[in-house]
Amino acid sequence: MRLLQANILLMDTQGAFDSMSTVKDCATVFALSTLLSSVQVYNLMSNLQEDDLQHLQVFISVSYAL
Repeated sequence: MRLLQANILLMDTQGAFDSMSTVKDCATVFALSTLLSSVQVYNLMSNLQEDDLQHLQVFISVSYAL
């Protein structure tokens, strides 16, 4: 039997939308974490709202720009 190895990096970007961070700062953190990963989890505490989708669109745009 052949064993496969995998590397796992868990990055917690909790608090990306705190009162101290700008949307640009949050988008940059999200973009960098996306570049380092093959799977991205966008976790919300409540139901998905339109502004959540707008933030996700900003994150994706910044990721493409990098």
